[in-house]
Amino acid sequence: MATKVKCQYCGKWVSRDDSVAIESGHLCATLREQGLDTATLKATHDSKVATDVKGMYKTAQLHKVCVALNIPVSRMVKAWGGDRMLGTPVNPKFTVKYGPKNARYIDNWAFTADGLSAILGAKVDANKARQAVTRVLGADVANQLYK
Repeated sequence: MATKVKCQYCGKWVSRDDSVAIESGHLCATLREQGLDTATLKATHDSKVATDVKGMYKTAQLHKVCVALNIPVSRMVKAWGGDRMLGTPVNPKFTVKYGPKNARYIDNWAFTADGLSAILGAKVDANKARQAVTRVLGADVANQLYK
């Protein structure tokens, strides 16, 4: 079994040999090379952590909705600022936070027709969006989002 250590900056478990050797994940190491000091790096990570994920859903669920609506997943990822969330989201409501067990969470607005339209860059049919959200999150959630 591979050796695992926690990143000294963000606390994420890393297991790649080169990451284990420097006790830092690739992203944290890259940001350090770009000149961020330890305090700034920790503050950057802490700003992306949510202790309360109420009103948010996992990005994996948004992925399923996008696939059901034939929205390219690459558009979804770009909408929240890229895979590592270093870019600027297309809307402040697309800010992704790390929740329990380092799962990524996004505001429930992203599941609305307006949110999905912002991802696609074109109008999304509200009825089709509601059906996709119902399949992924259930009728109760869809009814709250599509009042």
